[in-house]
Amino acid sequence: FIMAQYNDKLWAHPTSDAYLTFFPANPAFIVAAITGTLLIWFLVQHFVLSLLVSTGRISLTIYVIHFIPLSLMHNFENDYQWSVGLSASIVMLYTLIWIPISLLWLKYLPSINLEKLLRLARKSL
Repeated sequence: FIMAQYNDKLWAHPTSDAYLTFFPANPAFIVAAITGTLLIWFLVQHFVLSLLVSTGRISLTIYVIHFIPLSLMHNFENDYQWSVGLSASIVMLYTLIWIPISLLWLKYLPSINLEKLLRLARKSL
């Protein structure tokens, strides 16, 4: 982040020339992703996170569905001139919003998810 600010270059962007890109994933993004994953793993191993149980139960569904709003918002950063801080805040909010969505999903639509579909497909084999 500091190097990006100092060199007046994009810090993170899905596809543009930036220090962190994830389409395709560059080495810096892979290191950041692995570091984030290890931090989350550490937290999960040392703290009880029962709030995330519903999210874990439909994680594949969330992964697939989350691309729909993202595809609609892909130009927001440029169109609305979002700063890095605002973009990071919105990404964090977007990530956290899936926790209550998963709770509601499992309460009102418990049998409509990709995990259930895969279980049914596996049983039919």
